[in-house]
Amino acid sequence: MEACRALGIIPPTFPSVGSTATDSWGLEDENNADKCNCPIREKSPPLPTSLPLPPTEENRDKLEKWLLDYYRSSTFNVCTHQPLPSMTGPLMSLMIEDTKPVSHHTAIPVPIHWQE
Repeated sequence: MEACRALGIIPPTFPSVGSTATDSWGLEDENNADKCNCPIREKSPPLPTSLPLPPTEENRDKLEKWLLDYYRSSTFNVCTHQPLPSMTGPLMSLMIEDTKPVSHHTAIPVPIHWQE
C-alpha cells in the first residue's frame, strides 16, 4: 500500500470512503486539466501577418521560441488530461473508379540464405 501511495496509484486517504472517486483522483478525468501545469487547450490563433524579427540566421533561435510560444496552447499542447478537439464535416471518401478488388495468394520467393 505504501508503494502504491508513493507512485500515486492510490490517494493518501485510501481506504476511506469516497477516496477512490474518479472525479477527484482519476487521471483519465477531464477535470484533472486544472491539476497539471499545462496551458488550457484552445483553438489555433490566427496566422501572423508579420514576423516579430527579421528572418535571419542570427534570429533563428528567437523566432523558434516565438513560434513555440505563439502556438503553445493549441498546436504544441500535448497535455494528456485535456480532450482533443474533434473534427467536423463530411466523411472523406476515396474516389477510385473502374477498379475491382483482387486477391493474391502466391507466396513471394524469399532467399533462404543471404550471401554477399
